[in-house]
Amino acid sequence: AGYVASWIAKFRADAYILYVTDSELVKKASLADDEYFTVHERKKFIIEGSIEKGREVVGKLKEIFKKYRIRCFEHVEIGDPIREIVKAAKETNAVGVIPFGVPVNKLIRKCPTPVVLVPKDENRGFTDVIKEKIVMKLPFYSIIFR
Repeated sequence: AGYVASWIAKFRADAYILYVTDSELVKKASLADDEYFTVHERKKFIIEGSIEKGREVVGKLKEIFKKYRIRCFEHVEIGDPIREIVKAAKETNAVGVIPFGVPVNKLIRKCPTPVVLVPKDENRGFTDVIKEKIVMKLPFYSIIFR
């Protein structure tokens, strides 16, 4: 996250941090057979847990980004990750989207902005560097900056 923040800081950009839990996963998980919870109770429990986890992850990212004096905006929700990323990119006039945990090829086809940024001084490509630098997996969220 520090590496991502350093590049966003070089652009003097704001960060829009999205954490989207795939609604299809929530739907499938809540249909699991369980003798203790009804489907409605289980779904509510899964949604609340996903939102809480999202806020926790976003909070950690915001702490790192603030060290680089990056202004952060956050959005945590349940939905279709690609649709939510594309929607946020359009609404914020994003100049770049750094995807984590989503199919990049789908995002490239639908996103109105550049999706993967490649630093000029890095021959391996931004995605390879990000994979190497980030030690924890952060599924279904993306960082959008403009």
